[in-house]
Amino acid sequence: MSLPKLVSLSRWRREAILALVPPGLFLLMAGMMILGERNPSGPQLLGVGVLAILALSWSLPDLLKKWRVFAQVQAVQGELSEGLRLLEAGENVAAQQAFEALVAQHKALPAFQATALQNAAVCCLRQGDFVGARQRFDVVITSGWGNHWRMQGGLGVVSLNGLALLEALEGQLGEARRLQKQALARLPQRGRAPFRLVDAVIALREKRYEDATKFLDECQEAAPATGVRLAVLQSFRGFVASQQGQKEKAPAGVTWLGTRWPELKQWLEDENGEIAASQQEGDNEPPPPPP
Repeated sequence: MSLPKLVSLSRWRREAILALVPPGLFLLMAGMMILGERNPSGPQLLGVGVLAILALSWSLPDLLKKWRVFAQVQAVQGELSEGLRLLEAGENVAAQQAFEALVAQHKALPAFQATALQNAAVCCLRQGDFVGARQRFDVVITSGWGNHWRMQGGLGVVSLNGLALLEALEGQLGEARRLQKQALARLPQRGRAPFRLVDAVIALREKRYEDATKFLDECQEAAPATGVRLAVLQSFRGFVASQQGQKEKAPAGVTWLGTRWPELKQWLEDENGEIAASQQEGDNEPPPPPP
């Protein structure tokens, strides 16, 4: 799929304002004309009628377009819900296809397009396609729809937090911190716990295992985890344990977490879900001399 150029929030606002200019001017001029004359003449009334026709001819197409858009909203919400159901079930390919079909079919609904594309980015991430995920997150963030007052706590947070997680998984910790700071700034203090996974990954990357466990606990307590989210939390808990010499089995279906993290990938793909400490130390020692 070629990435769409979403209608930005600023452009959408500008077009909405321009659509209101002709009716506004008509009402202003008509009001001034009628209030200024107790008995307006025929030519004056004719002028008002001409202005009304011009205003309607300018605004009617846009008004009809918006009416059709409102009629589509319920259907689009159903399509989004189906895509989210597939994503929660771990059917990432089918979910991505559903979200990207929605993006292609509903160009008149840029806010819904941005939401669908953000979810498509999550699908890419969960398939190990970090490049595709980054491209989609970037389009959503650049569009500005996350800055809309009704979407700041949803799309605005999730897109920044998702890109921050990608950066953390890749080991780009400075960029991950910057994006995470922007995401959390949009939330009240008590609403930040469900988004602490990024902080846990950063701490784990830096081998601050106690901090990583604390952040994982916050995520778990803030929102009961199920499906993929539960597997992700279990994976990082198990990986923390393995780095401290304990044996933990890796959950299935989340090897994408280690796409750019060889040590984590090794543990996730290991049959027993463990990395022996002796094996890790042996990797750093020179091979024994030949007999």
